[in-house]
Amino acid sequence: MDRLNILIIPPNDLLRHPLPNRLYHLGKRFAKRHNIYLLSYPKHPLASPDKLRTMNCQEILYKPLLGDGNLGLYYIVNTPVIWSALTSIIAEVDVVLHANIVPSLIATQLAKSHDTPLVFDYLDHFPESASAYYVNSPLYSISYKAVYATVARALRASDLVVTVSFTLLKILTNIIRDSGKVFLLPNGVDPELFKPIATETARKTIELDNYDYVIFYFGSIDAWFDFETLFRLAKKLRNILDNLALVLGGISHNPAMRRHINHLIEKHELGKSIVVLPYQPDEKVPLYVNAADLVIAPYKKVAKNFGTPLKILETLACAKPVVTTNIPEFKLWFRGAPVYYYSSESELEEIALKLLRHSDALREEHLKASEHVRNKFSWDTLAAQYEELLKGLMP
Repeated sequence: MDRLNILIIPPNDLLRHPLPNRLYHLGKRFAKRHNIYLLSYPKHPLASPDKLRTMNCQEILYKPLLGDGNLGLYYIVNTPVIWSALTSIIAEVDVVLHANIVPSLIATQLAKSHDTPLVFDYLDHFPESASAYYVNSPLYSISYKAVYATVARALRASDLVVTVSFTLLKILTNIIRDSGKVFLLPNGVDPELFKPIATETARKTIELDNYDYVIFYFGSIDAWFDFETLFRLAKKLRNILDNLALVLGGISHNPAMRRHINHLIEKHELGKSIVVLPYQPDEKVPLYVNAADLVIAPYKKVAKNFGTPLKILETLACAKPVVTTNIPEFKLWFRGAPVYYYSSESELEEIALKLLRHSDALREEHLKASEHVRNKFSWDTLAAQYEELLKGLMP
């Protein structure tokens, strides 16, 4: 069977969420050779009303019983209509590729009744990412346990589980108790979108050419990142280097986190030293990466962060250095690349100053790393490998 009917059940609305997801990158490539049915989430709390990107697919939609508001309640209250929407299509698909909590559990029950193979794309540790919305709340522990139990059922019911890191591979093997079902396929990068551009050209294009030094953070602005340390660094560097800007791009999944960021900006008196970007379309993000002297990824040491982060891959693809937390998983994937690790704030400051002062001298090394990353981690290559796994499930 060469052309498959693939049902994708994503972790968010792939076409309307501000940040493009792993399954968007893979699904867009699958769609060149297969028929894609994509479950979308109307009025999802984190989705734009309008499409932000496209995919050659048939969208599976429903009329939500609850829109916007609380993310957990959205899925729970809309369980009946999600069930109905998936029931309408399940008999037509050859394989279900899922990566959610409640919708994944629904999919496993429906697919089993039709003998349809299931693949769980475990792109991060769902119990941690879901419960992060309830940090410093009694609901944190309740949420973690409930999500863990739900996800464990969906994992065990799936025929294959694909994950993005050695750490998650180990966690999943312990949950499923069957190492033969778990496969490793890292995140990737679009080499046509994320590629080197002259720093001066990029800064001029996005009107950051009035700064001498630019540090960039992009992606999810959430509790699993250490923004306190990042903002303290910006304050220290501002007093050492003239005309420096910390550029913050991305979205927060939690209103409390947005308030926390505003508090940190005031607390550290960053003023004109910080540029907080509004939503940026996918095609503009590489310009900001290329405009930076360095990108900082201040991950907290929690299991959901022990992966192959898109922001690291996309930064390296643009021939820019990444400064990040000393997480052993990253060293397994990015050995030899310009990824600089810190274990303390003093070490972070020392590394950042060195890179800001000597970025030109390191340019050739960074360009070589870009070529390697853009070849090894190309989404096209990874999608082709993934397709072979899907085809292997066919009778």
